[in-house]
Amino acid sequence: ETLKKAIELGPDQIEAYGLLAGLLRYRLSRAKEANQWMDKLVKTNPKSPKAHTLRGHHLRSMEANDEAFMEALQALELAPDDRDALRLAAQCALAKKQLDTARGYAMRGVRVHPTDVEMYGVLSEIEMRDGNKDEAIDTLERGLKATDRSPQLLERMAEVLIEIRQLDQAQKVIQELQA
Repeated sequence: ETLKKAIELGPDQIEAYGLLAGLLRYRLSRAKEANQWMDKLVKTNPKSPKAHTLRGHHLRSMEANDEAFMEALQALELAPDDRDALRLAAQCALAKKQLDTARGYAMRGVRVHPTDVEMYGVLSEIEMRDGNKDEAIDTLERGLKATDRSPQLLERMAEVLIEIRQLDQAQKVIQELQA
């Protein structure tokens, strides 16, 4: 009820919609009502990239990738370099196995947000799914350099190295993570 009142008092309080939808869906098992609040979010805030991205993440969590992708595109129309919208677009395209499209959004995200750890992770995942193991590793190396050896990217690097059976290299990365 507190979140509903917060939304009624300030319909532009975008985070409150997300909190309410999460509470309804995950804690109270009321997914339909959560969806209604997310619909209301974008109807009330049609010019907010954050609103469209938040609804997109909600839809993606329900495996509604087509609709989530449309929300990401709407957010990108409003803010072409929005970090979350670029990442969401890349993730949705990847889920739909549209690897070139996914790669385009992720590469743009890395170019515009060169220290975004998650963007490098998404781009490396795209490259791995497309069979470009060397490019996946290069992407992670660029990300590690740009993010001062992010533990999240080190972990992803270890996973990739294990997957491609470069176990000695993976062990070195794991040791760095443990240091």
